[in-house]
Amino acid sequence: MARYWMHVGLLTTGGTKMSKSLGNSFLVSDALEQVRPQALRYHLLSAHYRSSLEYGPEGLVESAAAHDRIETFVRNALDILGGPDEAAALAAECAANVRRDPVDQGRAKGDGRTGARGDAKVGAADRGPADPGAAGAVAHVFPAEPAVVSSPAQAWAAFAAALDDDLAISRALAVLFSAVSRGNHVLSKTQRRELAGWVDVVLRMLVVLGLDPISQWPAAGSELRPALNGVMEIVLDLRSAARARRDYAEADEIRSRLAAGGLVVEDTPEGQRWHLA
Repeated sequence: MARYWMHVGLLTTGGTKMSKSLGNSFLVSDALEQVRPQALRYHLLSAHYRSSLEYGPEGLVESAAAHDRIETFVRNALDILGGPDEAAALAAECAANVRRDPVDQGRAKGDGRTGARGDAKVGAADRGPADPGAAGAVAHVFPAEPAVVSSPAQAWAAFAAALDDDLAISRALAVLFSAVSRGNHVLSKTQRRELAGWVDVVLRMLVVLGLDPISQWPAAGSELRPALNGVMEIVLDLRSAARARRDYAEADEIRSRLAAGGLVVEDTPEGQRWHLA
């Protein structure tokens, strides 16, 4: 059962209130034809609960891009920290200690009610208006100016402080993206400890927001996973061979066909990585 129920601001389309009588409403199934469920959830929670949210294809695409940026960091970090099976185990270990009551545990690491509220710098553009309801419809979800955090502990304290402050979701998301950015800067096998700290705090934030990516991924130990890993190793070897002989058209064709089948391939400084879309 939900611990809290909250009525949020209106959904609008083209600046007009969405309603069945006006014929401008939509079904969740319609939205899910454009984006994944987690991306839709991200989009709907991106507006302050006293603000309206502008709904439309452009906003959904931006939300999907924002969510993909977060999830891609988590996947890449966990891959570096141990591979598919080990990464899933590490992710579960990282998140288990906050799934019971994550915000309260975060406060315990700070100084009282909100942790080190003054430690994180958040741009004025991310603080939102004093009266969110007066701001009109919120259109998108990439924070205009990221928060500045220097450590995972500081990021967690700033995240909890933002949510304690009348659920200031824009500030909370700014902290989340700052943590992702810092994590991406240490995305290498030579900085495993620092990387583990950043992916840990990002996962903790996502758990609080109901966006835990691990729960949505196929089980690492499923019967089909070893077979899929083997097939993908062969396919990626073929793609590497095509790139080595400068047949970039074939390499792109392989990646495109994999993407059409729900398998995303990324080229990174440390080689090719893949994951399910």
